[in-house]
Amino acid sequence: MFRYLLDHLTPQRPSICEAMVYTLSHAKSADTLSLLIAQHPVCSPDGLKARLYLASDVLYNSNAQNVQNAWAYRPALAAVLPVLFELATEAEGRSELETLCGMLVELWRDWGSVDLRTLKGLESVWKTVPVAKERALTAYTSQYKRALGALPIEDLTHLCRKSGISSIGSQATLITKLAKLLCLDTDLRQGTPTLPLVKVDLSDPSGVPVDKVLAEFESAGGKEEVGQALSAEEVELIGKLDRTGVLQTFTSSYIITASSYH
Repeated sequence: MFRYLLDHLTPQRPSICEAMVYTLSHAKSADTLSLLIAQHPVCSPDGLKARLYLASDVLYNSNAQNVQNAWAYRPALAAVLPVLFELATEAEGRSELETLCGMLVELWRDWGSVDLRTLKGLESVWKTVPVAKERALTAYTSQYKRALGALPIEDLTHLCRKSGISSIGSQATLITKLAKLLCLDTDLRQGTPTLPLVKVDLSDPSGVPVDKVLAEFESAGGKEEVGQALSAEEVELIGKLDRTGVLQTFTSSYIITASSYH
């Protein structure tokens, strides 16, 4: 039934309303229906526009007290919205869709229905990094990309999802998206940033718990590297001293081992 509604969905209010009512009345299947909204084939710019309207209406009503499990659509849709936004960049009528996406981001920010980190990721789909800024951050983003390249694909995918970026694509594609987001989110008025280097001993086959690495980052206090206590091998790890890098997405039991960086 829902696939039929999506196949016949138009940007007109009655069509959106019918699909929204069905979606909310089946909130127990929020994850499945949200995936269909993003991944069920769409054949026209109007069809894609209608999907965005539907997602927005469901988000608006996700705080309805009289609809059981409606809240489940907030995380479920936040996880798939990046796919819709990327589809919009490839569709005909790109300019009109860009305007719509920008308007929706502002609405969702006002409603508080999508977390700010996801909204930044969604905005990055349409934004372009100024050439001068990209050049200024070349060393920073190169270091960031090298560290991302050392991550297992599962962690790279997880980071994209946490950052409001579609996790569809090759490893190189995901790294490019994340590096673009990093550039857009960096304020050069604070100076050109650098990622701290931390020396960790990777000779221990049991690995190094990520919470220990985080502690070393925090103790660096702005220095380029931690002291020689953990000497052995320099490893470029992602992580700012305020924990806004990749490491915050790992669980405390995640183990960094030498093989992860070969």
